[in-house]
Amino acid sequence: MELLGLRVQQYRCLTDTGWVDTDGLTCIIGKNESGKTAFMRAVEQLNPAVQTDGFEPYQDYPRQNWSSFDPETDEQVVASGRFNLSDAEVDTLTETYEADILDDRTIVVHRDYRNERTWDIALKDAVVPDLLTACFDLPDELESRVGDCESARELDGSEGGKSALYQDLRDELGAEPYQALTNHIGETVLASSLPTFRFINEYAIMDGTIAIDEIIKRVEDGALSPGDQGFLSLLSVADLDLEDLADRENWREKQTALESASARISDEAMSYWSQTGNLQIRLQENTTDDDNRVLDLRVENKQHNVSVEFAQRSRGFRWFFSSFCQLAELREANESLVLLLDEPGLNLHPRAKQQFLEFLGTDIGSDHTVIYTTHSPFMIDPATVHRIQMVMAEPIGETNLTSDVRLADSHTKFPLRNVFELDLMDTLLVNPQVLLVEQKADHIILNVVSRMLKNEGTDGLDDRWTVVPVVNQRNIQQFVSLFGADRLDVVALLSEGDTGEPTEIEATTKSIAEFTDHRDGQLEDVLSEGFYLELVNRAYAGAIEAADTVGDQIEPAAIGDDGPIVKRLSQYFADNNINGGTFDREEVARYLQENRDTLSEELDKETIRQFGRLCRDLTTRLESFERTTSRDSGLFSSLFG
Repeated sequence: MELLGLRVQQYRCLTDTGWVDTDGLTCIIGKNESGKTAFMRAVEQLNPAVQTDGFEPYQDYPRQNWSSFDPETDEQVVASGRFNLSDAEVDTLTETYEADILDDRTIVVHRDYRNERTWDIALKDAVVPDLLTACFDLPDELESRVGDCESARELDGSEGGKSALYQDLRDELGAEPYQALTNHIGETVLASSLPTFRFINEYAIMDGTIAIDEIIKRVEDGALSPGDQGFLSLLSVADLDLEDLADRENWREKQTALESASARISDEAMSYWSQTGNLQIRLQENTTDDDNRVLDLRVENKQHNVSVEFAQRSRGFRWFFSSFCQLAELREANESLVLLLDEPGLNLHPRAKQQFLEFLGTDIGSDHTVIYTTHSPFMIDPATVHRIQMVMAEPIGETNLTSDVRLADSHTKFPLRNVFELDLMDTLLVNPQVLLVEQKADHIILNVVSRMLKNEGTDGLDDRWTVVPVVNQRNIQQFVSLFGADRLDVVALLSEGDTGEPTEIEATTKSIAEFTDHRDGQLEDVLSEGFYLELVNRAYAGAIEAADTVGDQIEPAAIGDDGPIVKRLSQYFADNNINGGTFDREEVARYLQENRDTLSEELDKETIRQFGRLCRDLTTRLESFERTTSRDSGLFSSLFG
């Protein structure tokens, strides 16, 4: 039975998720409290692997809709799953009822607030009367009347209303006849093929020391904790039997089995862990002072020839190993599984997250459906970003989930932006000529004005440059160290001041002060004052008009001529309470970017002269490097061209 999609309605913060397609490995992202975990907890109830308490209306039904809900009579469906029957399952139905009964092999299974499971199965109209008599022990008179019908339509009655036969069947079966029939077929024939839903979260970390007799008792009592589940999975993957460990005899055989199991589980698990040295998992049996037997889990670092207790390892490693054991056990299971992983790898290093995602995709997702939540871009496969499901507590139109990034708010889609941003940073190494600037505004102005100059046939920024904003001048050292001074040709275009630039690029640091009249000038000062002030007046037209002490626009005389223009404007905005007293140079840069086509005609000679001089000087610096790598256009300039 193949899972095609899932849906959750009226559960906690989720009103209606709509149908969520599932395809091997499904990732769900969203803000905290948006409903990611709620979605998985709800669909788990379709066929939970571990006994649960089911739905509790007073706890789970959305509070804002409670007044319209009657917990005693309302049959509100909470979780639904759409499945496609396999050829074998269709054959089983045909053999069981000695007829081809299906009109469509796609079925839908529901679980409602009564904690009852219902099945929607499309049956051929003509077989319904015979199926009713075959599946239910009806009274003779009622069975005879059903047998006289040739179709479900005849059994139901005319369009004017339900027939007396329909009503009598409903009274006898305690439900609408067709629904009672499909429920019977589903539970008696298809339920064994329904995938099991297994929920795993960050709390499923096994203990490093397990009292053997005590866990045997918890198994017998059905009182296993998430940590116990992880330990039993470890034994299963290691091919160890709990009852054999309980045997006080044959200690030599047990020791051999433990050593063999240690080697096997270490080889498999550590192939997905490259974070710390050469690790080996050790399983050893010990006896406590009160003669209780325990199984100790230790982690040996073969590189340093030391071992520590499992509990002394990092939380990230303990979670990884515990989850690996559970998933590896489930991977070998013959049953069909839907794995629900809540924030897997939460405490893992970014590289370890990527390795765990690889494990999910190649080792688990190839055989079972995997649905997981994350906040981390390192747990998102760049090749499948188009399939990411985004959840928001406030419905997106009519549903809480969507794969259309245009419908999501900025916080929800932020991890997706990170995926592309990380990939863009990797692209820097393809073109090692890097021009560092301080802020996004510098980045925009440099690229947009350069493109405007080129369109006018004047010198602009050489396309071999990749322009990167570093936010703070003191971040330059980290940037160069991260990507390697030996791999990059770097020039930093910075305002004057205490830059703290690294020794490696001191000779290639450019000060904007060289191109302006101000020691601490910024890139805006390379533009003419008249041109930039016109941008400010247009970008802040509404805020300027709303200020009581300012006219329709800011005149040059109003801001004076002492100091860089951004500082003068910031002071003027504060003094006149324009835009709440705040001037944002990035707001003006965005206006320039959005209106660059029309503004090209307004470039004045001073701007063209000063900006052209800056671009030519940067080209000279570029050509002074011993090695250069050319390409048609720089990475970021193509984004703003």
